[in-house]
Amino acid sequence: MCDTSAVTGAQPRELTRRDLAAIVLVSYAWFALLIVVFDSYPSRVLHCGDNPSYAGESAAIRGGTAQASMARHFLGYSLVAAPVAALLHISDMNALPVVSILASLAAIYLAGELWGAWAAAWFAVINLDWIQRSLLGGAEPLFVALVFACLLAARKDRWTAAATFGALSTVVRPLGIFALAAIGIVLLRRRRFGSLAAAITVSLIAGAAYLGVVHLLFGQSFGNFKWYQSMGLGHDRTFIPFVTIFLTYAERYGEHQLTAKNLVKTLTWMTFTAGGIIAAFWRREMRESMRTVPVEWIFAAMYVVSFLFFPAWWIEGEFPRYLAPVIPLLLIALRPWLPKDRRVIWIVGLLSVTLSAVEDMPLFRDALHALAR
Repeated sequence: MCDTSAVTGAQPRELTRRDLAAIVLVSYAWFALLIVVFDSYPSRVLHCGDNPSYAGESAAIRGGTAQASMARHFLGYSLVAAPVAALLHISDMNALPVVSILASLAAIYLAGELWGAWAAAWFAVINLDWIQRSLLGGAEPLFVALVFACLLAARKDRWTAAATFGALSTVVRPLGIFALAAIGIVLLRRRRFGSLAAAITVSLIAGAAYLGVVHLLFGQSFGNFKWYQSMGLGHDRTFIPFVTIFLTYAERYGEHQLTAKNLVKTLTWMTFTAGGIIAAFWRREMRESMRTVPVEWIFAAMYVVSFLFFPAWWIEGEFPRYLAPVIPLLLIALRPWLPKDRRVIWIVGLLSVTLSAVEDMPLFRDALHALAR
C-alpha cells in the first residue's frame, strides 16, 4: 500500500513516547552491539574520558582509602557509582556505565516531559559525545538528568524540589549553579520571598553537606579546585567562538593540540548554537516561551554565555559534550528548519550512533590518520 502523505500534503505524525523509547533503546543497543562485535567494551569504558579518575575516586570512597588520595573532580558522579558498585558487586569501573546509562535514559525521559518526544529524540542521538558518555561512562548524563529534573520541578512551581535537584547538579558539575541562579531570579521577580528563602536554605544545606562529606573522605573540601588549577583552569585564554579553536588547532605541536576531528565537531556545534540563539530571539513563539517558562531560558542563557568566560583549554575541543544541557532548547528554537519525520530521525540516529561507536576504534582511527597524511 503506497504512502499517500506526499500526495495529500499530510503532515508527518508527531512522535509519541513509544516512538521515543523505540529510537533510544534500538540506537543504544546498536551502539553496544558494534562495540562488542568490533571492539572491546571494557577497553572502551577504560579509555573513555576521565573514567579512570572517576573509578579511582569511587574505589577510594568505597574502600575507605580516600584520605590517601585527592578528589580531582566534583564527586557527585563517583558518590553515586560507589554504592552501585557495592550493591551490584561489580568493579568501580563497571559501575560507571551503569550509572551513566540509567542517568541518560532519565535525562531523555525528562527532556520528553519538558519539550516533547521530538526534541528528546533528536537530543538523544544527535550528539556523538553525549552517546559515548551515556553508554561508556561519564558525568554528563547524571548532571543533565539533575538539571532537567530541576527545570521540570520549576515548571510545576515545586520550588523546593527544583532547588534540591539544582543543588545536587552542582556537585556533579559546578555549572549547575546557573539553574539555582535562574530559580532565584524568577522567584525574586515574582516576589515569592518564602519560596526563595526555602530554595536558598535547601541549596546551602546541600552544599554544606557535600563539602562536609568531601572533607570527611579526602581530608580537604576544595582539593579538586587545586587540581583543576593545575590543569590550566584560570590561566588559559578565554573561549572566543570561531576564533580560539583555530588558534589552538594552529598549535600543531603545542600542549593543547586539537585534531581535525575536534575542530570539525566543535565548529559544527558552535554554528548550531549560534543558529539556535538567533532563532530563539527571532521567533515569536520562543519569546512567548521565555515569558511562560523563564527558568529554562535564563538557565540556558547564563550557561551558554559562561562558555565565553571559561578560562581553560579543554572547552575548545570538548564544546559538544559541555553543551548537552541546552541542546533541547536549541532544538525547539530551530524546529521549523529541522526534520520532523520519524524516518529521518531513525536514519540520522542510527548513523550518529554508528559513528560514535566506531570513531575511536583503532581501525577507524588509523584510516583517519592515513587520510590526514
